[in-house]
Amino acid sequence: MNNWSNQETWNFMLWHGDNIEAHIEEYVDHFATLDEDELADDIEEFSYKLVGLNSTPIGFVRDAAAVTFHSINFRQIARHYQPIIDTAMTNAEIEIR
Repeated sequence: MNNWSNQETWNFMLWHGDNIEAHIEEYVDHFATLDEDELADDIEEFSYKLVGLNSTPIGFVRDAAAVTFHSINFRQIARHYQPIIDTAMTNAEIEIR
């Protein structure tokens, strides 16, 4: 599972990792101000919007997806993207000089 904590996290990153990375790169100044927990919460919130879970009609599909989402390790995902944020901020500082 490529060092991910569980299969749900790994599958989620396979499907949505590029979208999350693009979102982080677009708002890197915002993400640079967050600690790991806040970053994980922000990624989780974005992910719910990304897959449209909140707009899915109430029923079996929504319940099954919510259970899967609960298994995703968003904190591990946040740690995965921290170096990208750090590099972007370092590059921004170099460009300013």
